[in-house]
Amino acid sequence: MFGFGKKHQTIRVKFIESGKAEAFAQVDLPIERLPDTFEINTTLHIAEEDWEVVSAVPPQKAQFEKTGTLDITLCKPEITYVDPSEILFSLPTINDELPALENPPSMENVLVVLEDDWRQCEFIAGRYHNEINQECQSVINIYDTQRVESGFKTLHVRKIITHPLTETRITLAALENAFTIEHRYQGRCLQ
Repeated sequence: MFGFGKKHQTIRVKFIESGKAEAFAQVDLPIERLPDTFEINTTLHIAEEDWEVVSAVPPQKAQFEKTGTLDITLCKPEITYVDPSEILFSLPTINDELPALENPPSMENVLVVLEDDWRQCEFIAGRYHNEINQECQSVINIYDTQRVESGFKTLHVRKIITHPLTETRITLAALENAFTIEHRYQGRCLQ
């Protein structure tokens, strides 16, 4: 009766340049031309120029499909040239293996993980005690010999433990009992 729960097929999109108050453009777009989420790095090509999405309100398709409106704040990407030898790593270690890739039907309700953050916190079976010590010693060595201010000249790539829970089972119920679950995601992706 009042249109609650209505899904809009056309979304009124306002484009706002970062730091400015007023939109520089407004357009009505079919819902299918918009991404499922703006919570991952997104670049839009507008009037022959690339723009990076700084923020989107609301950020997910399910939300702007309900409201019928979407405000996107954009900035022009800055290109900075840097001597590669001066670049520092922000982490002392990464894991060599990436997760298996999936083709989710949508990007809504998907946990976005920066690729360097994959397996920075992990469960490892206790039988890998010696391998864990080896990896930790290599990371300590990076801290001791490669640290420069807030970064690292090199990093340790962890390769020893490829399957940290082989022959070990952790049930979802055990995880729910051990941790406070604030949100359940339907999938994951790397950014």
